[in-house]
Amino acid sequence: MSICSYCYETNKVCKIEVGHFWNNEPYLAVVCSEDCKKKLWELVQNGTWMEHAPFITKKRKKPKSSVPSALTDKQFTKHE
Repeated sequence: MSICSYCYETNKVCKIEVGHFWNNEPYLAVVCSEDCKKKLWELVQNGTWMEHAPFITKKRKKPKSSVPSALTDKQFTKHE
């Protein structure tokens, strides 16, 4: 069984090799259709392929907090 690198479907037959998009070994990355290949190539070209996650239905909201999320020494020094 293989997983489509674009739509993440597992019940489809994925035979189209796209590993060369990332200079990977042959058949390390595959897609299930020419449509998925075209859409994935567009994501690779515009640099958003890492953000593509069709299985996540809504975006996470950043928590609103008055507490700093990362403590550094610069937060505790006076800036003049």
